[in-house]
Amino acid sequence: MQPILNITATQFSLENENGNVSAEGTNGYYNIEVRDNGIGFKQEYADQIFNIFQRLHGKSEYSGTGIGLAMCKKIAQNHQGDIYATGSTEDGAVFNVILPVGQPGVAV
Repeated sequence: MQPILNITATQFSLENENGNVSAEGTNGYYNIEVRDNGIGFKQEYADQIFNIFQRLHGKSEYSGTGIGLAMCKKIAQNHQGDIYATGSTEDGAVFNVILPVGQPGVAV
């Protein structure tokens, strides 16, 4: 199968139930969406894939060490953001990286 990768970015702001923006010190957030047509995963494992050294497949099936997604999550969180994934074994996976437009205390 030919690999297909689609990357999009959108800007948004977080609002609380009163309609007030609740992201202090930021000018909103970016959602960077990375969509592929790869092997995917069962949605029940969506949190597990971000644990260090966690692999859903054996090394004989697919290469890798199981640290890549854990590093991505740690980097996003160190920048006051986050990452999450949705997937299926038929349609590949979608990874959403949420990052603030500017870092608190840093002029944009």
